[in-house]
Amino acid sequence: MVVADATDAASRSDAMGKVGMFFGIGLLIGPVLGGWLSEHYSEHLTCVVAAVLSLLQVVLVMLFVPAQMKPVSQDEHRTKSAGSSVFDMKEIARLCSIPQVKQLLVIRCLSLLPSMLLQSTFPIIMASTFDMGPQDSGIFMAYIGLVSMLTMGVGVGIITKRFTDLTILRCSTMSFIVSNLFMIGASKIWHLYVTVTPADVGGATMGVIMNSALTKVVPAEDTGAVMGLSGAMQHLVHTVAPSIGGWLLENYGFPSIGILAAALNTALVLYLFLGNVSKSFTYQKNSSGTTTI
Repeated sequence: MVVADATDAASRSDAMGKVGMFFGIGLLIGPVLGGWLSEHYSEHLTCVVAAVLSLLQVVLVMLFVPAQMKPVSQDEHRTKSAGSSVFDMKEIARLCSIPQVKQLLVIRCLSLLPSMLLQSTFPIIMASTFDMGPQDSGIFMAYIGLVSMLTMGVGVGIITKRFTDLTILRCSTMSFIVSNLFMIGASKIWHLYVTVTPADVGGATMGVIMNSALTKVVPAEDTGAVMGLSGAMQHLVHTVAPSIGGWLLENYGFPSIGILAAALNTALVLYLFLGNVSKSFTYQKNSSGTTTI
């Protein structure tokens, strides 16, 4: 949300990608460091190091992130303070009534479920199916972080200058399908590396584009609300996916997750190609003051 407030629509995807790159750096260094600490010292020390770094993060936020990134008039501040609540169904309904917001939330839900099916069961898959220890798992997660870092830090900035948001979303979803098909036949560790690469590229790209697009289709004062709504949907999928993924893994094995994920992503691709989805996502106001596509 801070990045959305500090950038314009044209540069927002690239800026979010750069922020995501540093998240990728964390994924690159963190698992390797955590695996090394756990293997050579103890899991307790790993938790202590994580707690210290989290405290450092809080201090950096307090020092460098302004309390308010966008100007808010006193009248607007009083109106929002008096009429809003933590969980406002009217506000949610108003945001969902914007056609592009509704489209993007549907796309986000359909893209998250197959991804979460794999992510929620991944620690079990690495240990039981591929017999990966803490250090091997750390190296593998570092590889995922490296791919994410390069995709968000370099790739997103390049492709957003050449292609529309819709084209990027379509290609990202098709990369998920390629990954899901590889997953069905994966039996060795190097198969796993091949499997996650297109999914990681597609997931990193889609995440940046989706967040950027959601902030583009609403006025500046609603960017926080729409990002919160998107986050709530993500956590809802996080609640459902582990149960489905665990049941599939226990009863039908690792390939079944790839089959279901491929089917869901195929449905999403059909929606992106055949549905009435906007080619670009921008906020517009007509003469009556309502949002149009």
